[in-house]
Amino acid sequence: MLFGVIFLMTAYLDNSATTPVCGEAVEAMKTAVTELWGNPSSLHQKGIEADEMLENARSNIARRLFCRDDEVYFTSGGTESNNLAVQGAAHAMRRRRKPEIRMGEQRIPLLPGQRSFCRAPY
Repeated sequence: MLFGVIFLMTAYLDNSATTPVCGEAVEAMKTAVTELWGNPSSLHQKGIEADEMLENARSNIARRLFCRDDEVYFTSGGTESNNLAVQGAAHAMRRRRKPEIRMGEQRIPLLPGQRSFCRAPY
């Protein structure tokens, strides 16, 4: 209590599962699911419109991350994203004798099953 006023605060500590969505993202999603709902891999009009929206989003993200459009990937969730990151890291260091992943100063050795990524013909 401060100066006779009670402040109620919400502490949400599960941001790894989900986070609040900003209004701009909600509006973009609303447009996507109500107007541009076609399969972006399809060649019909709705698919072409969806593909244009997807590629515009990719370009917008790439521009903000100072990277090329072809370096931006959309995945279905965290597990797929993590696997893609591990495969990319393993591919980048496939010529090393003892593959490892580093997080800051900490070394994380790859398990035998993960080492197959380093030998895979990408």
